[in-house]
Amino acid sequence: MIVITAVSRYILPSLALIILFKCILTLLLGHPKEKIYAYITDMNTGERHPLNMWETSLGRSNSSDIVLPYSAVSRTHAVISRRIDGWYIYDLDSKSGIRVNENKIDEKMTIKNGDMLSFADANFRFEVADDPVQHVGKHKKRGAPPQPVAYQGGVSPYGGTENQRGYSQPRMINTRTGEVFVLVGNRVTVGASAKSDIRISYGQGVSRQHSLLVLYEDGWAITDNNSTNGTLLNGRKISQPQLLFDGDIITLGTESLLFKIKMR
Repeated sequence: MIVITAVSRYILPSLALIILFKCILTLLLGHPKEKIYAYITDMNTGERHPLNMWETSLGRSNSSDIVLPYSAVSRTHAVISRRIDGWYIYDLDSKSGIRVNENKIDEKMTIKNGDMLSFADANFRFEVADDPVQHVGKHKKRGAPPQPVAYQGGVSPYGGTENQRGYSQPRMINTRTGEVFVLVGNRVTVGASAKSDIRISYGQGVSRQHSLLVLYEDGWAITDNNSTNGTLLNGRKISQPQLLFDGDIITLGTESLLFKIKMR
């Protein structure tokens, strides 16, 4: 009874204070900052809406990612998408349609930095915040087994060095060691196991088969392979396949990999 009383009087309050401290620390530190890919600016009000997802819905409905409070705008009016070969805007069968630089679109149209987007009488300017996405081909590679090539010191097996331009093969670069892996084929495993296509045998928190890279029509995507600590993309834990863009950071345990694409 004395032991139980001591636990209740001293240990439990101490645990409660520790938990409270961790909660306050989490609130102060906040979550990793979301990456903003682009903006649309309302030319009527000057309000600037960030685009921080690959697909952003726009409309009068409160369920839209960006709510446009204009009576002539449909409840689900449009979607702006970031793809490997550029930015697109899609008309979701809206009543008043969409105009890009005063040209009415049918179903979809590519958009670029500075374009004017019109939804009924609401006008917006599209602004790209990060480097333009790059076209890397639309056809899925078939038949070739994944054979990533690791090399040290920035010397590429395709000729040249990391400081020279002109590579067409996507690569993963370990930001700590500088080791480079060239992605070849259409399915690449990443993990600590010797059977992984990209082996990360150093660092902590890397599972044996941690992540999986798959080449789709739109480019390379990464998914977590039921790892112990999860896979982070630009600081955010992923729960489903995520398309990769030039400059994205993939974190596995204590190790980070930079995804790079350079066109010839």
